[in-house]
Amino acid sequence: MHAPADGDDRPALLGGPHLQVLLVEDDDGDAFLFEDLLQDSDLEVTVVRRRNVADAVQALSAEISCVVLDLGLPDADGLTALHRLRAAGPGVPMLVLTGLSDAARGLEAVAAGAQDYLLKGRVDGELLARSIRYAVERQRAELVHDELRAAQRDAEESARLERGLLPRPIVSDPRLQVATGSRPGRARTLLGGDFFDVVQCGDGTLHAVIGDVCGHDPDAAALGVCLRIAWRTLVLGDRPAAEVLPTLEQVLVHERLGDDAFATACMVSVAPDRRSAEVRVAGHPAPVLVDDGGARELPAPPARPMLGIGSGPGSWPAAAIALPACWDLLLYTDGLIEGRVGRGAERLGAERLVQLVGGRTPCRAARPATRSSTGWSARRWSSTAATWPTTSRSWCCRWTPMAEPAAAPVIAPSRLTRRTSGQWLGLGAGALVLAALAGLLITLLALHRLAGARTQVVDRVDPARIAAQRYLIGMVDQETAVRGYVLSGQASFLRPYRTGAADAGRARAAIAAVAATGSVDRLGADLAVVRARERVWVDGYARPVIAAVRDRGPDPASAPSVADGKARFDALRTAFGRLDADLAVLRARERARLRHAATAATVAVLIAGLLLLAAALAASATLRRVVTTPLARLAADARRVARGAFDAPVRVQGPRDIAGLSTDVDSMRRRILAELEEVQAARRRLEAQALDLQRSNAELEQFAYVASHDLQEPLRKVASFCGMLQHRYHGQLDERADQYIDFAVDGAKRMQGLINDLLAFSRVGRMAGEMRPVDMGDVAAEALSNLETAIAEAGATVVVAGDLERVPGDRSLLVALLQNLVANAVKFAGDEPPQVRISASGGEGDGVRTFAVDDNGIGIEPRYADRIFVIFQRLHPKEEYEGTGIGLAMCRKIVEFHGGRIWLEPVGALGGASFRFTLPLVQEDDA
Repeated sequence: MHAPADGDDRPALLGGPHLQVLLVEDDDGDAFLFEDLLQDSDLEVTVVRRRNVADAVQALSAEISCVVLDLGLPDADGLTALHRLRAAGPGVPMLVLTGLSDAARGLEAVAAGAQDYLLKGRVDGELLARSIRYAVERQRAELVHDELRAAQRDAEESARLERGLLPRPIVSDPRLQVATGSRPGRARTLLGGDFFDVVQCGDGTLHAVIGDVCGHDPDAAALGVCLRIAWRTLVLGDRPAAEVLPTLEQVLVHERLGDDAFATACMVSVAPDRRSAEVRVAGHPAPVLVDDGGARELPAPPARPMLGIGSGPGSWPAAAIALPACWDLLLYTDGLIEGRVGRGAERLGAERLVQLVGGRTPCRAARPATRSSTGWSARRWSSTAATWPTTSRSWCCRWTPMAEPAAAPVIAPSRLTRRTSGQWLGLGAGALVLAALAGLLITLLALHRLAGARTQVVDRVDPARIAAQRYLIGMVDQETAVRGYVLSGQASFLRPYRTGAADAGRARAAIAAVAATGSVDRLGADLAVVRARERVWVDGYARPVIAAVRDRGPDPASAPSVADGKARFDALRTAFGRLDADLAVLRARERARLRHAATAATVAVLIAGLLLLAAALAASATLRRVVTTPLARLAADARRVARGAFDAPVRVQGPRDIAGLSTDVDSMRRRILAELEEVQAARRRLEAQALDLQRSNAELEQFAYVASHDLQEPLRKVASFCGMLQHRYHGQLDERADQYIDFAVDGAKRMQGLINDLLAFSRVGRMAGEMRPVDMGDVAAEALSNLETAIAEAGATVVVAGDLERVPGDRSLLVALLQNLVANAVKFAGDEPPQVRISASGGEGDGVRTFAVDDNGIGIEPRYADRIFVIFQRLHPKEEYEGTGIGLAMCRKIVEFHGGRIWLEPVGALGGASFRFTLPLVQEDDA
């Protein structure tokens, strides 16, 4: 069954004079009493009865006005019956029936969705009729409340849309005052697609936008919110003002639901000096400017298309506006000027709005237009307050001059807590890097000087001096060869001359290369003198002598004067001496410079090392103070708390993040402390409750025993006299009186059975015999002997498979255990003759024997595996299977008394129910 659809007759049935009630009750006596009570009331009702939840679910229909549910049905546990019926008929009111001792369950049912609960035995006809009427009317009231709640949710959704269209302006100028307002043009009209926003950028430029999306439904409002957020994002992202409206059009085209949706917009950008502005209009009314001279509509750019009609980029140029020293600026939507003036058909219009804002002419009360209107105003310095139509819809934003606010006192944080540990690590690393760079720079400069000095000595001065020596040796070889050739006339003496000339040439070239660098003082001048003296000796003496000897032989008389040659060569030697002396002086000076550079390089390396060491020590000390020490203190505090000192606070002064971590750890400590106190308090309460429960259980057992024993006598009298009434007056009274007597006799007999079973249940563990080894085979034989008559009548076959072993226990209780299990197997048989199998397994390793009782009966659904062991729980009506529902509860109590456990297996060996229970085996000491 489902909730009634729109247009059905459920409300008429709920409130009509005749009701149809579905009674879900398995007890015939209670059902008879229910119908009899309704007959005594003035409520016109038809009762439809079902015995279980499954049949009740099938009986639910649109004609059912109310459901009366007994919570003690055999096929339901707890509130499962209520949940199943509510799921099948969510719109049907429900009453629950409980016993005198189940009032708490009735309250739980009301909390779960029932309209009310009634206690059996305390209900009369008037109360029952009033409860049914109340349940029906309350259900109808809840339906109305649900509809009201749905309307409230719609209103809240509309409010959320309005909050999206009415943003908080982002303005940092303290002189700017923003005031917004909006009023719908007709009753229950939503905001529609009107939107506005104001943002002041970092450079001081003030941007404002106002727009109107076509339509007045939530879709238009959502699109307006989307456009406003996109506009704010573009402005905060410092996008050029010329790109904002084209980008908004792209957003509109992609977000709109239909191709016919469009929007108008007006955007104003006021310069930081507030003396100029740019206006961009997309099919929207132009702003109104108000100054000391009055109000006037700004000259907007030429007519431009609206957003969303495919105009493309660059379609909305800006109009530059010069602003006076004092001015007001008003932006509005067209709904403001479409309002009607007075009760006539005349509209407010832009001209009258200008007059109204400027305060030039009075204005009668204006009626709102059929659409909503929106206005935005930015006000600078001062102006006359505008009189707005009382029923129009507007948004306003104004700014006025204010004294510069006094600077708030700044509490300078400590140097330690000003930065985070990461920042301190960065500072330490930066100091090390700077020290390393400084030391490296000093070292590189010193090494550069050392390398220059070394290059001067090794690569220039020393090679030049060595080349000068080779040059001189070559010239000496030439002079010696010439003298020998003059004396002997042999050509072999000219060979050293040519070799010496070649060596002298190479040496001279080497010296010239060094001199060309310009790095050796006077080398070029000395080389030029030597070269000149060489030419004088070679050209003036050596070559003429060699030519004369070659032509005329060694004739001293014909040869040039030897003295002249000697004088010429001595002059060459003098030039070489000057060259060597200059080179020696230069070498000594450069070697001194080299030694000084080497010393400077050593000092630079030492300075760099000292800088690095000092920076490392400073960084280490700083990091130790700002990072290591606070972390060590935090770790010590945390370890102290971890050892159990939860009262010790965790407060560490250090960098911002470590201090924050300390605060978080301390917060966690306080939370753990609070939770620990709660746990300890809960443990104390639990221990107290356990003691109370133990004492209560003992008292309950004693009470159950005493009550069941003491109730036997008065109940026996009630049963006896009811039997006498039935025997003596049966057929002498009317039919209803006979039914009353039958129900009374049946109830008395059932009560006797319940009390006897309860008495036996309470005796388990209280009046048990001595625990001694018992042969479970003998126990099974005795139990089958007690059930011999029932087994024979049912045609059952009971098989004991194998050796059941011996267990320590009370023989009478173990006999009752097997007797209950076998009796249930015989009673809950199917169509075939009952078959029961008793077996045992295990026990070799763990000392626990597992016993099994299997049958081929109707079986038990797994979802009832726990419920069947609860006292007085039945899965079937008493008309189908007799019993009190205490047998399996007694079996569990007996097994647990012997230290074992009992459970229901999902699948039995014979296809029916399969019970398993464990008992400890007899140990050698027990034997």
